[in-house]
Amino acid sequence: QWDDKVIQTPQGDYKWIPLSEVTYRNDFYVKDNVIYWAGYPLKVSDPSTVLALQNASTTEVLLVKDKNYVYDGLNIGTDEPVTLVGADPATFEPVFYYDGYGVFYKDKENVYLGVSDSPLPGADPQTFAFVGVATASNVSKDITIATGDYFKDKNQVYFLPDPNDNGATVVEGADPTTFELSSTTNSFDAQDKNHKY
Repeated sequence: QWDDKVIQTPQGDYKWIPLSEVTYRNDFYVKDNVIYWAGYPLKVSDPSTVLALQNASTTEVLLVKDKNYVYDGLNIGTDEPVTLVGADPATFEPVFYYDGYGVFYKDKENVYLGVSDSPLPGADPQTFAFVGVATASNVSKDITIATGDYFKDKNQVYFLPDPNDNGATVVEGADPTTFELSSTTNSFDAQDKNHKY
């Protein structure tokens, strides 16, 4: 269901929009009501409910969804769509951009790790946040990009050592309430009320 809701993130606003409003993007476009991803038609389960997630300022399309699935491209070898397993289309939205991982997403149940598109086990989508930020100048405004290697929610702290690992490690014994970066020159040094990391 298209409701014109604006999803605010530190990097800008996003909206789920109908295909009729999508403009051309490098690997995603719509022609004659057919969705093309990397030049191939994207087969969706319910074309009548398809929406595209678009950055309001750049018009870049990140994902598409219908009432049943969230799609993150297609497998060029088989022409089959790549879906985010278990993602809830009704509540799926971007959280923030993390340098090296891409955009993090959440729905009512899970947090999804950028380029890996896999849920982070046990993460709480309502309180998930990155630890440490950097501000970069954009043409129209300052944008915030996650640059630390740590993330946290109300239950635990996570360490993401390498974007190519497609996963996160729980920092055992870390206190999420007091956990913070302890250095302004690197993203590995952190501390909480009990430990230094």
